[in-house]
Amino acid sequence: MTGGPPAVAVDYLATEVTVEIDGRWVDVAAAVASLGSPVFVITAWNPDSEVLADAENAERNERLRADLARLTDRILPAVGRSPDGSWEEASFAIVGVAEADVLALGRRYGQVAIFVSDGTELRVLGCFGDWSLSRPL
Repeated sequence: MTGGPPAVAVDYLATEVTVEIDGRWVDVAAAVASLGSPVFVITAWNPDSEVLADAENAERNERLRADLARLTDRILPAVGRSPDGSWEEASFAIVGVAEADVLALGRRYGQVAIFVSDGTELRVLGCFGDWSLSRPL
């Protein structure tokens, strides 16, 4: 995909992102306060928004975790969840990496977008095409 954001990007922007830090789940703004900025959130679930079986998604996420470990040792469990709780995807929060590297991994795993936060806003960055959307936290 090239150009502007796909229609589904608006749904991505509404995603509630939480991160597990020291056994406690916190929102992404609190994660930034604890970990530093920026915090990237990425998953390997459901490439190109195609729903896969949970076992296949978990296997894909394990491969992604191994790839992330080559970039940073600051990898934390994260979850992206729809506001109504009807959808969620296991993800990883990472810090200390370059945006271009995270976008490259997003492309490798067929992701439409990744998330990034500086603690004041949540941005959805397109992995294919030069687009982004943001909302205040």
